[in-house]
Amino acid sequence: MLSITIDLARGLASFAVFLFHIAEQVRPYSSGWFVLAKYGFYGVPLFFVISGYCITASADGFISKQDSPLKFLKKRFLRIYPPFWASILVILCVPYLLEIVSYIRTGQLAWPYRDWQNFNLTDWVQVITLIKVFYGSDGQSLHSLFSGINPVYWSLAIEFQFYLVVFLALLSKKHFVNVLAIVTFVSLFFQDIRYTGLFLGYWPLFAVGICVYYLLKNNLTLLRLSRSWGLLLSVFLVLTITVLVIYFARQGQLDNVLRKFGDDWLNFAILCALALWAISPMEPMLKRCINSINPMFSFPLKCVTLLGTISYSLYLLHPKMYQISEKVADNLSLSHSFLKPIVIVLGTVLISWVFYHFCERPFIQSRIRTQRNMVC
Repeated sequence: MLSITIDLARGLASFAVFLFHIAEQVRPYSSGWFVLAKYGFYGVPLFFVISGYCITASADGFISKQDSPLKFLKKRFLRIYPPFWASILVILCVPYLLEIVSYIRTGQLAWPYRDWQNFNLTDWVQVITLIKVFYGSDGQSLHSLFSGINPVYWSLAIEFQFYLVVFLALLSKKHFVNVLAIVTFVSLFFQDIRYTGLFLGYWPLFAVGICVYYLLKNNLTLLRLSRSWGLLLSVFLVLTITVLVIYFARQGQLDNVLRKFGDDWLNFAILCALALWAISPMEPMLKRCINSINPMFSFPLKCVTLLGTISYSLYLLHPKMYQISEKVADNLSLSHSFLKPIVIVLGTVLISWVFYHFCERPFIQSRIRTQRNMVC
């Protein structure tokens, strides 16, 4: 089963979404990075695939131990909502902190105006419960519903609906897999209702992660072919998928290529799921590399797994927190330096790491590595 691989994938997904939101800050210094960054939104379907794998692994553990489904739902609630609520408080304070910093430098104070200042009680209830995702108009993008505070919150609403479906499937006990299969089949006919905020439009992305879990649980890997040839084919598939995605992204054609085969998000999710499945024979090798005394092997992997560890915090905060790092870079006279995006990235990661330790980590109750840091 996957552990290091999931952490690496989660780290890459969170960093991709982060790059997407700072693409304009990257553009002046690297056209190549900008082209890749503008496709960072595909980190969201990757998150859904990872979630499908991890949540199914968690639910399967509950079935094996015959734990209460309510215990499962409670853990999922604590993983999503308390850090989410904490992030709202932090984000609401950011513009005022920035203005105070500006006041110290300039002596002029002008409190900023924000869209949420017009929210009434109903608006706030809809936001903090995430049900605002259901209150859009026809064709309205879901992220715009939360743009007054933080546009990434929409995906949390979809994610928690996934948890509720898995909870209901757990209630069915021995029919757990059958319930998931039925929901997956039904969801294939509702791909055009994503703007409604209902989970069915996104469920197939989650379902391909479920498929990866059951393939690996039943030991259906490339190693079944042959120990040596299976590993070689595993490396070949992962490298091929990675190279093709990067190539078409740098050409600015990734979305067009994916849409030739139907829904681009679903097709990207399938590619990610295939890569996760293919890389499974390399899991022992990745573990050895990350524990190696040779920093050439261990350091890059540890950096990406760190991003995986704090990925939920990074996902929650980066759309607003990068502004603080950007302000620091400007104050250091790096406005026109290639160091500016580096300062933005490192500063935002540092802020997210602090948030993780104080606002997210206390609510991580699982002891299983693959159940940590559930992000979408």
